[in-house]
Amino acid sequence: MSNPLKESVDGNLDSVRHMREDNEYVRLVVAHEAAAAESVLTVSQSEARSKRLMWWLKVLGLSAFALLLTLVFAKWGVPFVFEKVLIPILQWEATAFGRPTLAIVLVVSLALFPVFLIPSGPSMWLAGMIFGYGLGFVIIMVGTTVGMVLPYLIGLMFRDRLHEWLKRWPRQAAVLRLAAEGSWFHQFRVVAIFRVSPFPYTIFNYAIVVTSMRFWPYFFGSITGMVPEAFIYIYSGRLIRTFADVQYGHQRLTTVEIVYNVISLIIAVVTTIAFTVYAKRALRELQNAEANEDEESQGKRDITLFGREGLKLSLPVVHTRGGIIIRDPRSNPAYSGEDKTEKLKLYSYWRSTCGHRVRLALSLKGIEYVYIPVNLLKGEQFDPDFMKINPMGTVPALVDGNVVITDSFAIIMYLDEKYPEPPLLPRDLHKRALNYQAASIISSSIQPHQNLAVIKYIEEKTNAEEKIAWVNNAIKKGYTALEKLLVNCTGKYATGDEVYLADLFLVAQIHGAMIKFKIDVESYPTLAKCYTSYNELSVFQDAIPAKQPDGPTPTI
Repeated sequence: MSNPLKESVDGNLDSVRHMREDNEYVRLVVAHEAAAAESVLTVSQSEARSKRLMWWLKVLGLSAFALLLTLVFAKWGVPFVFEKVLIPILQWEATAFGRPTLAIVLVVSLALFPVFLIPSGPSMWLAGMIFGYGLGFVIIMVGTTVGMVLPYLIGLMFRDRLHEWLKRWPRQAAVLRLAAEGSWFHQFRVVAIFRVSPFPYTIFNYAIVVTSMRFWPYFFGSITGMVPEAFIYIYSGRLIRTFADVQYGHQRLTTVEIVYNVISLIIAVVTTIAFTVYAKRALRELQNAEANEDEESQGKRDITLFGREGLKLSLPVVHTRGGIIIRDPRSNPAYSGEDKTEKLKLYSYWRSTCGHRVRLALSLKGIEYVYIPVNLLKGEQFDPDFMKINPMGTVPALVDGNVVITDSFAIIMYLDEKYPEPPLLPRDLHKRALNYQAASIISSSIQPHQNLAVIKYIEEKTNAEEKIAWVNNAIKKGYTALEKLLVNCTGKYATGDEVYLADLFLVAQIHGAMIKFKIDVESYPTLAKCYTSYNELSVFQDAIPAKQPDGPTPTI
């Protein structure tokens, strides 16, 4: 039986061969192209060899320079450090302080140096030189423990400023966020790895507060990570003192002591390198694991892009979080390999309390977006074009490239995951639960009863007075539940001194009820306190419904 594919291939080869044999022009062109390709290959190989040679020359030059510097420092630098710095310090501490006083001075220095971003290595060396492995280890651990708690507590007071500062270094900020993800043990492990890694821990102590890291994993992870570092500093401090005593104290070492010090030095160097390599590898594995989790969800599937009920599209998926599907930008026909970021589009109505809370989330996170008004009173929510975006015919709806979300709760959670700073949920598990409960009470137990479509239906079936009674009952019942839920929370806002998820829902609800239904919160002290605090923030003032583009035109 003949093979059609083979016959087709053979036929094509014969045609090409025949054309090359009979056509002088083709022979010339082919020969020229082959020669050109060979020439390019030769040039490329030559350039590669030149680059390799230059690289090796640079390596040899830098190595020679480093060796020269090492010899110069060993010849003149080391004696200078011993004679002018180390020996005077040891003599000073021996005469100026008693050992208890010196121990307190070292603890205080270890506690305060990290607050001012000063390396505490010299203090740890001194603790090792003077007090040895026993008391020296206690001094180092007590001082460094206080020294990592103080910056953490101070950082909490300047969290917003730290967040703005970290925006200058997005890669480092991403690594910090990685440390705060996952379970208690995951956070503990990553913090311990950071402590033994080259990452500057004085900065880490402050910067970690902008993530969702909990205090106790940070606390115990820091202590665990400091143990090997403390022993290395103590050992190196004792070794430096031994060399100082031999060189300048006219002491002699026995053969056993010399062998012991050489072997222990090798062990210390190998241990330090091993810890550093392990820490770097562990951090790299954590980053790769996160990337792999995102890639695992790739595939071709039919997906729903809306928070409740949506338009089904067949899209290549990059990753999924919280039910929100994010599309690979390369599947967009307009994608040309460049990052063509579009602004978010928010479809909303100026009086919508659901839209109000989403605007607040966008403003708090500093996200630019395009506001597209949908007039509910004119029925624009049922326009065929808008129904393609949200078949429910409700606002708000957020369009982020190929992502569409149509429930305010889902939109805010999506924004908080995509733009995690500043966070809309606290790290404390109890406060996080309070935020979810408050938001749920408003979105599930109050909002549906005051929805425009619902109160119109009630009025049609009864009368205007029954409609108002219905709305009042639902709002006041919800306010009573919220007051009891939040009454024990201290701070300016719903769950503390930071604006979180519950605050977005509260301010929109309270403001909307006051304007539309003349229901205030004077009878609810906690809610009234929160609303007063909200009015002091410009971001809340800018999100007021009347100030929106489709709001009422101001009269003079």
